[in-house]
Amino acid sequence: NIFANQVVPGVAFSTKAEADVPIVAERAMYFSEGKAGHGSPGSPFAAKSWYFAEGYTGYGTWILLMNPNGSPAQVAVTFLLENGQAVRRDYSLPGTSRLTVYANSILGEGKAFATKVEAQAPIVAERAMYWGQPQFGHASLGATAPARIWYLAEGSTAYPFEEWLLVANPNSRPANLTV
Repeated sequence: NIFANQVVPGVAFSTKAEADVPIVAERAMYFSEGKAGHGSPGSPFAAKSWYFAEGYTGYGTWILLMNPNGSPAQVAVTFLLENGQAVRRDYSLPGTSRLTVYANSILGEGKAFATKVEAQAPIVAERAMYWGQPQFGHASLGATAPARIWYLAEGSTAYPFEEWLLVANPNSRPANLTV
């Protein structure tokens, strides 16, 4: 375990972990005085496309972008709203940098959405959401491509859980879905 607060105190950052043998890496973040937290697996590669099925501006929702390359990357972030409308923003990520895109400031409050991230160079993308007092949240690494089949290992509708299945269709035509 590497306690990042001691290595780079008081800053926002992205991480690249590189080893001479195959490893697995993930990150864990704890907040609300240790009463809440979330984690996300790392990605073993950067990619030019990333997709997220969930987003909601009733909570704070952030799209987190990392450019691990030595040169800038042009990035388009497209928010796909439930009514079929798409809202796009373009960014330039300097080499070896991180950018946080706050969806709430772009879409306004109370909007459910999916997100498509397209870059001219391989990058890494996550989505984080936070809400409540004390603070709660969760995060997810993006998917690098849509697929016809998805498997979700966890689910529970037992009290006190609310289970939601989130599906995004980034295509221009309707998708028929069987769950």
